[in-house]
Amino acid sequence: GQAALAETCFRSCLAARADYAAALQGLGKALHDQLRLNEAEQAFAAAAHHDMQPARARYHIGLLRLLQGDYAAGWLGWEKRIEALGHPRLDVQFWTGKQIPGEQGFGDVLQFACFLPEAAARAGTAARITLGCAPPLLPLLAPLCAAAGITAVTGSVVTRGVDHVAWLCSLQALLGAKAPEIFGAPPTY
Repeated sequence: GQAALAETCFRSCLAARADYAAALQGLGKALHDQLRLNEAEQAFAAAAHHDMQPARARYHIGLLRLLQGDYAAGWLGWEKRIEALGHPRLDVQFWTGKQIPGEQGFGDVLQFACFLPEAAARAGTAARITLGCAPPLLPLLAPLCAAAGITAVTGSVVTRGVDHVAWLCSLQALLGAKAPEIFGAPPTY
């Protein structure tokens, strides 16, 4: 909660070692919290350059781009969260947002669930789609899914026989949705 003080501390660290990726990340976050977005992006870009695992910095750059309305670059950066936040690796091909021939906390799930009907429509009638969700969300999501021809399940997800997979929080990027639906307006594609 003290972004200006944090900035000073991270700048002190960087004065001693300019290529310290963790300090560059912290500086980027402190600048972001002060809404100094261009400076924050420069710090995150430097962190990505010096870090052996640059996904977290690229994820933060994506968030900055989303804040600035650059949705194409922002959603690409947003996808880095999968690597940066340690999502499990799956041995299944990920859905690309196109028709399939004959493919984070509860708040994120609820926010991105509005894209399920469009994803089902885009995947096509030949696709059998299953949404895996946490048990408390099943009563809420099952009717939405059923209306779109999607089966909502909870528990372990069995990938045997699955051809494609997509993270729910990736649907907006895959579908090319624009900003208004983030704030409650009907989705546009």
